[in-house]
Amino acid sequence: PVIRRLLGFPGDTLYLESGILHIKPAGSSHYLTEFELVDRSYELRIDPLPDNWDSTLPFSHSFPEITLADDEFFVLCDNRLMAGDSRIWGSTGRDRIIGKVLFRYWPIGRLEEF
Repeated sequence: PVIRRLLGFPGDTLYLESGILHIKPAGSSHYLTEFELVDRSYELRIDPLPDNWDSTLPFSHSFPEITLADDEFFVLCDNRLMAGDSRIWGSTGRDRIIGKVLFRYWPIGRLEEF
């Protein structure tokens, strides 16, 4: 299993710009950034792309607006340049979500309970 941040829910409309996810929750009329929708802060790792990078390639920092269907979820990794997530795989179904992170023990200096 892999750990990814669950950011998009059924009915949400979202797009990625400069590595930041913008989400319009189902039933809402305006977008919020991913940071406005979570109850705790987190760090993203968004490294600069090479000058000649084709923005249509995987791991780009942007993608166009999509709306999630029933039973579709959108997951992203905090290390946006080096890890696969819904930008690459597409949305994921509820049956693929198997748990919730309760405790981080590594690195030792950043122990944290969720």
